[in-house]
Amino acid sequence: MAKSHITIPTLQNVFGPCVFLKWPRGMKGDKRKWKHLTLDDMTPKYLSSVLDGNIGIALGKVSNGLCAIDLDDDDLVQPFLQANPWAVNATMTKGARGCQIWVRIKGEYSPSAALKRNGKKCGEWRADGCQSIIPPSIHPDTGNYYNFIAMLPVVELSYNEINFLPLLQIGTDKAQIDTDTTEYLCNHKPSLSVPICREEIDSDDEFYYRDLVAPSVPTEKGGNHRLLFALARRITHLRACGSLVDESRAFAAWYNASKLWTRQNKTIDEYRVEFLEALECVAADNLSQAWAGSANANAPGAAKLADPNNRRLAALCFHLSQRTNDGVFYLSCRSVALLFVLHHTDAAKRLKMLANPLIGLLDVVTPGTPTSGKATRYRYIGKDPNP
Repeated sequence: MAKSHITIPTLQNVFGPCVFLKWPRGMKGDKRKWKHLTLDDMTPKYLSSVLDGNIGIALGKVSNGLCAIDLDDDDLVQPFLQANPWAVNATMTKGARGCQIWVRIKGEYSPSAALKRNGKKCGEWRADGCQSIIPPSIHPDTGNYYNFIAMLPVVELSYNEINFLPLLQIGTDKAQIDTDTTEYLCNHKPSLSVPICREEIDSDDEFYYRDLVAPSVPTEKGGNHRLLFALARRITHLRACGSLVDESRAFAAWYNASKLWTRQNKTIDEYRVEFLEALECVAADNLSQAWAGSANANAPGAAKLADPNNRRLAALCFHLSQRTNDGVFYLSCRSVALLFVLHHTDAAKRLKMLANPLIGLLDVVTPGTPTSGKATRYRYIGKDPNP
């Protein structure tokens, strides 16, 4: 095998600031600890021996937000690239199959997670606590080099610019991640759904509708009414976020995938009416309407907030308060996490910040508790300063 021409300066030019990991040649890792390493440890002495074996990169905050989208199958690559125009300028590496697309995230991002397509694992979102092997390492299964598909400086973007639609579901069930333990070493975290908010998605894309309806396809008799309502809620949420969704295409995709579990004495037209009725009911959902209304709105007293996402959250709360007779509304941390692409604990912190007397935008009427199963009730109390 010819010696690779790749050098440490080459890798640094491509990946930027990052923590390189040393592994034995032909291995993805061993039992050696590596999470203690930081950028300060990347000294000339340390880097001098990195190319002696396989090379990993520690991902996430430790490497200034460097993360990787790992796709397990070659068939997934093109649909993902088509849905993400920024990926034309992205660094891409390949081991045995699929590829890894490298990004440096500005701001917050999802915890490391398994990527699922139609309920089955098809890759990973690799961030804090994970590492990935890079060229010129040797793949343990093929004995060949890891390669660069595209050798460009890593693209920098925000997490919500990534369109995961071809990989619609993201979960964090560690038991479902079938990867070497050195490549997935993050703690178990609650699942995080990623809203798809992309107007540029081709509404005629077969993958779009197949994946859109996948979570609502039945696997046994009964429950179709509930599943159709779940699909209606997802469509309403996507529309509120600005995505173009054709309800007729969505229903057709659902029905074709669900034929095995539909009732023999119920026609397709009856199911279509049931679906349209569900859409009408969900369209009246306060949260969806308030989210849409908050897109370009300013909430009273929110001008003091410097972060645009915090101002949008304040506007959302204000619109929710306007939709009730007494100004009191429910809002869960998980709903905020879904809308703003946050972990639910970070969503809770943002709501708590708005309710802080020093900010004075929200009043907590009734705190929610895990035992009650109810979200916290708030009242919007922000006011613009007197002229």
